[in-house]
Amino acid sequence: GVKQGPLAVITNALMPAVLVEVGFLTNREEEILLTERTFQENAATAMASAIREFLRRYPGGEYGSDRGGGNP
Repeated sequence: GVKQGPLAVITNALMPAVLVEVGFLTNREEEILLTERTFQENAATAMASAIREFLRRYPGGEYGSDRGGGNP
């Protein structure tokens, strides 16, 4: 799910920022999963798709500041 919080890596950014957690190294099963190439490729593809969809819905200037943005 989506959660919001005052995390330093997000609140101190000088640009729009998102923190994505795909697993935890302290969880043995997730640690193994994170080393698998297929999982890495699927996670990267899903994140890229989500970013593209965000930019499609909110082209440059329509979300927050009018600086930057636009479709790649």
